[in-house]
Amino acid sequence: MADIAKELFPDKEIYMSITDRFQRFERYTQFKSPHRIINLRYFLKPWFRKARVMIHVYDAGTLDLLQLLNKKKHRHYLDKVHVNILNQNQDFMPSARDIMNLKGRVENVSMTLAFNANKDLSFPYLKYSPVHVGAWFPDLEQTPVPYRRKENLCILSPDQSPYRDEIKDKLLAAGIECYDTWPVPFPEFCKIQQKAKWTISFGEGWDGYSSGQFLNGGIGFGVLQPNFTQDYFDFNDLPPFLFKNYEDMNDNILSVIGSLDEESAFETLNYKIVDTINRDPHSNSFDNVRSRWKQFYSSIGWFESPIA
Repeated sequence: MADIAKELFPDKEIYMSITDRFQRFERYTQFKSPHRIINLRYFLKPWFRKARVMIHVYDAGTLDLLQLLNKKKHRHYLDKVHVNILNQNQDFMPSARDIMNLKGRVENVSMTLAFNANKDLSFPYLKYSPVHVGAWFPDLEQTPVPYRRKENLCILSPDQSPYRDEIKDKLLAAGIECYDTWPVPFPEFCKIQQKAKWTISFGEGWDGYSSGQFLNGGIGFGVLQPNFTQDYFDFNDLPPFLFKNYEDMNDNILSVIGSLDEESAFETLNYKIVDTINRDPHSNSFDNVRSRWKQFYSSIGWFESPIA
């Protein structure tokens, strides 16, 4: 997001920010990033005096940001701030009532969506309709490694879910090595995906762990969740790598892996899903994401107005 914003607004200041009272770092090492990390608590008032500011805030952090903005020392400048909520996981979004109670004088509130599935939801506190932009990483180089060069390795996403430990124990007992060491620098994670045959997403179900595994030549498993995969898969006719719930996954994951752990079956399914991903107009390719961010900034008038 920061890379795209800097490309679209080359003469403006773009920062990553935190609100922790005790900032201990200015660079983030888990991703390759040239962007400086600043503490929003100390920068807000000087910025408000000079120029309009847009702040992108992740879903679960929305209430904390609104509380910070509505402190007495900031209230005189709130007509200059635009808050864009990054709805990356609808399950983590605060209630509309809580946001309305804290929004105060912040009138310019928009929302961008990581998943097109949420595009028709209603958010009464928004000045603009929610816009699907997706989420991807410009340095994520997809390298489809063929089955014969894959290792019998399964990546387990770090999300906590029912049956997680039981599923891991079953995989290990079946001789499948599990990668479950987090956090890990993102470039290293990409290399692990290239080596692994399998990934299990214990989070959104169809995300960077599962779909990203297909793009790296593997197969990614998950539980279908409508918040993230609406119009993508039919719940009543699921492909073999998606399950209806975690109990279903726990009961059947080994038999599904057994049926796919053969070069022809493995690569036939992989090619089919990669083709589906590539043909999807809502896909998270970097070009698509960049184009949608540009449309978003244009739709709210930020190419015609100063941006800091």
